[in-house]
Amino acid sequence: MPKTVDHDEYRKELLQKCFDLFGRMGFSNVTMRQIAEEIGVSTGTLYHYFPTKVSILEQMFAWAVEQDIQAFSPQLSPDLPLAERLARLSEFYVASGSFHQNLLLLALDLFRHSPGGSEKAFREFVDPFKEAISKSLGTDPKLSEVICTYLVGFSLHAMLTPRHFSFAEHGRFMPDVLRVLITGGDSHGESHLSRRSQKKGPPQGERKLSLENNKRTARPEERSISKGARWRESTVSCKGRRRARAATDARTAHRHRHPTRNRVRP
Repeated sequence: MPKTVDHDEYRKELLQKCFDLFGRMGFSNVTMRQIAEEIGVSTGTLYHYFPTKVSILEQMFAWAVEQDIQAFSPQLSPDLPLAERLARLSEFYVASGSFHQNLLLLALDLFRHSPGGSEKAFREFVDPFKEAISKSLGTDPKLSEVICTYLVGFSLHAMLTPRHFSFAEHGRFMPDVLRVLITGGDSHGESHLSRRSQKKGPPQGERKLSLENNKRTARPEERSISKGARWRESTVSCKGRRRARAATDARTAHRHRHPTRNRVRP
């Protein structure tokens, strides 16, 4: 009987081999024929699963996020304390530092070769990762997006400045940074933003709206009186400034016309 091939599993196996190959040689430096030779398949087989070299990268992001989620999700049970979950997420991300750096390099290669498709491919990686973080840490989607941005920036910084920024050294601070992002620095888990809003009262937009409502509910005669009072105050202040300026100009002109009168007699 002919051997049954699981095409999805075989595709993932090819993506794993291509990922390792791109990590060693780069994406731009190899052709489809060289890729087929390096991973040990025929060119026809490679084209059957991936019509173009760019399509390999596009499918690789979906494969990579699947690997990530399968690796760290079981470790971040919602029943664990937040501090323990943050510590486990940090340990996982530091341990898989080279994997995420290679993935970031591939994202930049895809951006150079296919600017229009790079955003779609990268979002296919970030969105499931963001959903997994929201489920594991109990954060809303916007905050989960911020956490993903921090992790990507962490990888980029370590990749660009390896002598000054390392995963092992700075990874020790990652749980504290994530805790501040989630709780606003409150050890009890209360959001710093919610405390600040309670102290300062309603947001600025609501205060503006209440002022507008007060203006609308005021009686017409009150509005006209207040406008008239403001107009008289501004008129009086303007007239006072003009008079003071005119008096100063008059004294200056008088001194210029009669310079001897200003001299002190011996």
